[in-house]
Amino acid sequence: KIQFQNIHYLPKFGGGPVTYMTSAGQELSHRGHDVSIVCRQAEPHLPVSERLPWGATVLRHSDPQIRGGQWVIEPLLMGRHLRRVVPQLMNGTDVVIARNPLYAFATATARPEVPMIYVMPSLASREVATNAFGSGVKARAYRRLKVWQYHALERIAVRRARWVVT
Repeated sequence: KIQFQNIHYLPKFGGGPVTYMTSAGQELSHRGHDVSIVCRQAEPHLPVSERLPWGATVLRHSDPQIRGGQWVIEPLLMGRHLRRVVPQLMNGTDVVIARNPLYAFATATARPEVPMIYVMPSLASREVATNAFGSGVKARAYRRLKVWQYHALERIAVRRARWVVT
């Protein structure tokens, strides 16, 4: 059983990682593998579990409750939340392909016995993820803090991953 993990998946989001997971997942499914995709529930009307026409199961989870000023440490809160949620969605998983540093961290720390392939995000997607604060002094400080959090979680994931694809 092969599981892809990414922050987004269809129908709400597309793009490179989603195209990759769909193409690779379809090929693996056609070869007889049981494929699942874990992602966040981007919209409340999306089903928590859904079977795709090509055979994969999409498992969506809720986001953590982030209050007030906690958004400043959102990557750390999300990593901690995923560390609790992801293992429950990995029943019988033989291999994980993580496409996001937060999921890679969660899998590496909560289920280290499961082999993980961490496919690191591109530089462009890293910029988008950490560049939402504007250009002032305060904004640059928040951006540095967010980048530091992602890097801290990613370092743990890289150290514990069986394979890393850059």
